[in-house]
Amino acid sequence: MSDQISPIVMPKLGLSMTEGMVAQWHVETGTRVSPGDVIADIETSKITYELEAHTHGVIRQLLAEEQVELPVGALIGVIAGDTVAGTDIDEFVAGYVPVDSENMEVTGDIDDGFDHPQMEEKEITTQDKGEAALAAVPANEKGYQDDSAVSATHLARKLARKYAIDLREVTGTGRNGRISKKDIERNLEAAGVIAIQEQARATVVPAHKSGGYKEIPLTSMRRTIAARLGASKRNAPHFRLTVEANIDQLLKLRTGMNQDTGEMRISVNDLLIRAVALALIRVPEINIQFDGDTIRRFNDADVAVAVTLDDGLMTPIIRAADKKSIIEISSEMTVLEERAKTGSLLPDEYEGGTFTLSNLGMFDIKAFDAIINPPQAAILAVGIGEKRRIYSGEKEIVATMMTATVSCDHRVIDGATGARFMQALKQILEHPHRMLL
Repeated sequence: MSDQISPIVMPKLGLSMTEGMVAQWHVETGTRVSPGDVIADIETSKITYELEAHTHGVIRQLLAEEQVELPVGALIGVIAGDTVAGTDIDEFVAGYVPVDSENMEVTGDIDDGFDHPQMEEKEITTQDKGEAALAAVPANEKGYQDDSAVSATHLARKLARKYAIDLREVTGTGRNGRISKKDIERNLEAAGVIAIQEQARATVVPAHKSGGYKEIPLTSMRRTIAARLGASKRNAPHFRLTVEANIDQLLKLRTGMNQDTGEMRISVNDLLIRAVALALIRVPEINIQFDGDTIRRFNDADVAVAVTLDDGLMTPIIRAADKKSIIEISSEMTVLEERAKTGSLLPDEYEGGTFTLSNLGMFDIKAFDAIINPPQAAILAVGIGEKRRIYSGEKEIVATMMTATVSCDHRVIDGATGARFMQALKQILEHPHRMLL
C-alpha cells in the first residue's frame, strides 16, 4: 500500500541548505493535485521557492505548520489516492524515516534568465488596518476576466487576482514577456495601492507614553546573517590590517575604459574585484577556506561581493575573477547584482567563495572593518576615495586616497601573510595597468 502513498518533504534548494519552512500552504487536506500544481511556498534564508506536486492524488495530510523551521528531508505532507485508508496513511507517517539531507539532490528547475518564477519573493502582507485601507482602493473597473492564457508566475497571478488586475493589460519584463510579481507591484504603485500599503505598515503601536514603536520580526535571511556572523565573530580571532592607496591612476583607467566601452559602465568596484583577485593569486595563503579542521587553498580566486538588499545582504560570487577581464567582471557583476536584488540567485552563484569584498564607498564611508564570512578566512572592507594631501618623496601633493582594511582569521593567517596581501593589493591599485596584463 505504501507505493500508493507519496511523501511531501522539505526540499534541498542549495548545497548549504539545512532547514527551511513552509511560508504558505496553497492547498488543504482533501485538495486534488496533479504534477506541476503549486502546493506551498518554501522559504529559506535566501529565497522563496514554489513547491510543486510531483504526482497525481489527494492531499491527505499536511504535517508542517506555516512559519516553522524544519530540517531538509523532513516529512511535511502526504499525497495519496482516495481509496487509501486513513489508518494506512497514519502508519506511513509514523514509520517514515526522514531523507538524509546530505544525499538529497538539490531541487529547482531554473533557467538562466532573470525571471525565476519558482524563486520569487513572498507576496506582500499587511496588518488588519492595511487590509482595510486597501479595501477602499477601487478595483479594476472591468473586474476579473479570463487571463489564464497570459504567461505569468504563480505569485504574480495570485497578486493580480487579489487586486482584480487584468493580466492582459500588464507588460511583463521577464523571459519571453512573462509577468512577474514585480510587474504587478509596479502596476499597483501606478494605482497608488503600494503607497497606501506602506502607510498602513508604518502604523505604530503606542508604548507607554512615548512615541510608540512597531515590531518587525526577523526574516529568515536576517536570522541566517545573525547566526553565521555571530558565530564567525565568536569563533574566529579577527585581526585587521589597513592600507591607504593612491587611486588616481585607477580612476584614470576607469575613465578611459568607459570612453571605449560605449553604454557599458565600468565601476570602481569592478576594478577592485579584479585587483583583489590578482592579489589573492600573488598571496595564495589568503585564498582559502577553513572549516575548523582543514585548510582548502584554491587555484582560482572566487571573489564574493557584498550586495545590499532591503532586508539584509547577499554575496554573489565572481568565479575565477583572476582569469577574467575587467569587462567580463563588470558584465557578470551586473547580472548577479540584479539577481541578488530580485531574490533569484542560483545556489552556485552565492555559496562558497574564497574571499569577500565589501565596499561602502558609495555611502561616503571613509573606513570600516568587516566580519569574516565563513568558511572564508578573510574579508576586505573598502571606503570612499577622497582627496588628501600626501607626500610623494619630499614633495607635497593632493591625491585621491582610498582606505582598505582586511580582516583575517588568525587561526590560519598570520600577520605577515596578511601584510603581504595588502602590500600586493596596494601595488596593483596604484599601478592598475598590471590588471590589464
